[in-house]
Amino acid sequence: MRTWLRALVALLVALPLSGCLSFLDDDDGPDREANPASGVDDPSQIKITGVRIHNDPLEPQSTATIEGFGGTPLSYVVYEPLAQDALPGGQPPTFPVVVFLHGFGLTKEMWTCTPFGEPAQPPLPDEKCPFTDLLDTFARAGFISVAYDARGFGRSGGQVTVAGPAEMADLSAVIDWVSERFPVNGKVGVTGISYGGGQSLLGWGTDARITTAVAHQGWLDLYEALAPGSVPKGEWASLLVGEGTIASGGMMHPMVYGWAQAVVTRDGLDNVRGDLDARSPERFMAGTDKPLMLCAAMQDTLFTQVDELWQATSAFTRVIVHDGGHGTLDEECWEKTRQWFSFFLRGVDTKVDGWPFLQSSDAGGGHAVMYPKAPKQATQSYFLREPELTSYAGSNMTFTIDNRFVNNPLAEPSAIWDQAGVGNQAMPYSMRQDPSAVFFERSIDDDSLVILGSPRLQLVTQATTARWQVTGQLIHVDAEGNSRILARGAVANIPGETPAIEGSVMMDFSYTKATIDPGSMLVLKLGANDTSWFLPDPQAGTVAFSGHSELTLPLFVG
Repeated sequence: MRTWLRALVALLVALPLSGCLSFLDDDDGPDREANPASGVDDPSQIKITGVRIHNDPLEPQSTATIEGFGGTPLSYVVYEPLAQDALPGGQPPTFPVVVFLHGFGLTKEMWTCTPFGEPAQPPLPDEKCPFTDLLDTFARAGFISVAYDARGFGRSGGQVTVAGPAEMADLSAVIDWVSERFPVNGKVGVTGISYGGGQSLLGWGTDARITTAVAHQGWLDLYEALAPGSVPKGEWASLLVGEGTIASGGMMHPMVYGWAQAVVTRDGLDNVRGDLDARSPERFMAGTDKPLMLCAAMQDTLFTQVDELWQATSAFTRVIVHDGGHGTLDEECWEKTRQWFSFFLRGVDTKVDGWPFLQSSDAGGGHAVMYPKAPKQATQSYFLREPELTSYAGSNMTFTIDNRFVNNPLAEPSAIWDQAGVGNQAMPYSMRQDPSAVFFERSIDDDSLVILGSPRLQLVTQATTARWQVTGQLIHVDAEGNSRILARGAVANIPGETPAIEGSVMMDFSYTKATIDPGSMLVLKLGANDTSWFLPDPQAGTVAFSGHSELTLPLFVG
C-alpha cells in the first residue's frame, strides 16, 4: 500500500432556460500581447550536444548541498546543457534557468521519474526509474534544469513551514547559487505541481528575477482551498498531515500541527487564516505583470481555484484544464510548459501568442474545448423553492438543515477517488440520496447549458449566534439516471471565529466545466455534513433559511 494511503487510513481510524442573465465581463480578460524573449543568444545558433548532471542523486557521493535560508542545507541536482564551445560571434553560449519545485511529501527525484497520466509519486528505490526524466528533457531543449528537495523533505535539512518565508528564501538562494556557477542568460522560469505549483506562483509574484512561471495545480487562497467557508476538507487534511509527517521524518514545524488542530476544533481560525493568507498569491496577482501559464486537473478535489486564478491576474495568461485527479502529471501540459519557457526564456517562437486562452476538459468526459479568448460569461439564477430550483422569484420559503450523523451510508472517498482520476465519478442517482439532506431539482428541457466557472449559492437566514455548518453538492443527472458531482462547497457559522452572518451568506463551489443537455437534470443537495469531502462538526446545530435563497451558475455564452 502506498505511503500516503497508509497515512490516510491510519489517521482516519484515529480520527426552461429563462431567468436573470447578467454579463460579468465584456472585455477579453488577461489576453495581452506576448513576444519571444529578446536580448538572449539566438537559439538557432546553439546546438545542444549533451547534458552534464551535477550532484546526481543516484550516485552515492551526491551529498553536496546549497545553503538555504538560515544556513539550511538543500539537496539539489542540476542538469546542464552542453553545446559547442563558442557561438559564431566567438562568445560562449548561455542558457536560461528553469527551477522545478516538487509536490508535498515528495522529493526532487519526482522530476527524474515522471509517470505521465498518473499522480506524482516517490521514485522507485535503488534503481533508475523507467519513466520520463523531465530535467533531462528540458536540458536538451536548452535550459539549465534545477531541482532541489524542499526544506524538511528528502535529503534537505530544516523544518517544513508550508510555502512560508523560509521556503521562498530557499528558492531565492537556489537561483543565486545557480546564477553564480553556470552560464546563464539572465532569464529564469519556475514551475512545479501542487505544493510546488503554489510556490511557483508565490515566486512569480515576489522575486523580480523570475521572468515567468508555469503553475500546475497551485492555489490562489490557501485557506479557502483547504477549509472553504471555514469547513476543512477532512480527508485531505488527514492525508496531507500524515504524508507530511512521514515524508519529513517528523520535521514539520509545530505551527503546521497547530493549524490542523485549529481547523478541526474551529478554534483560533483568525490566526490560521492570517498565516495562510501570507502564503497565498491572491494579494499580488493583479499587480504582477509577467507571463503566467496555469495547468489544472478537472477531477482535482484539493486545489480547485483555477478560474479564480485567471480572473485575478492582468498578465498575459494561458490555461489548460486536463483530465485527472490532484497531482496528475499531464503530458500535454508539460510539453506546453517546455514550449512556454522556450518562448519567454530562449526566444524561440513557439507561437504561444496564438494559443487559445483556455483549453478545458468537461466533467462529463469527451474532447477538450478551446476558448480563443478569456471566456465571456453570464449568470443564470435559480431560486430555492423546495423541491425545485425555479427561474422565477422565491417566496420566502423556509427550509431547515439539521446536523445529523445518520445520513447516506455511501460516503464517497473523495481524496482516494481523486487520486484515481475519477473525482466526477458517475453512479445511479438513487445511490446519492441522503435522508439528512435537502434537495432542489431542475429539469433541463430546452437548450443545453454550458457551466464554466465556480457556481455560487446565496443562503438567506436571520442573524444568529448559533453554530452551524452547511455543505453543498451540485449534481448533474443524465437521461439514464447516472449522476456526477460537478462541484462542492461549504460554509459555517462559528461565533467568535467567522464573520457575523447578517441576513445572508455565500457558499462558493469549486470550478467545473460541464455541458448539461436537454433531458437531464441539475440537483442541488444541501446538508450539514458531506463526509466524502468535509469534516463534520459535532458542535454544529440546526439552522433555518428563509427568504430568496439563490443559486447562481456561471454560463459560457460564446
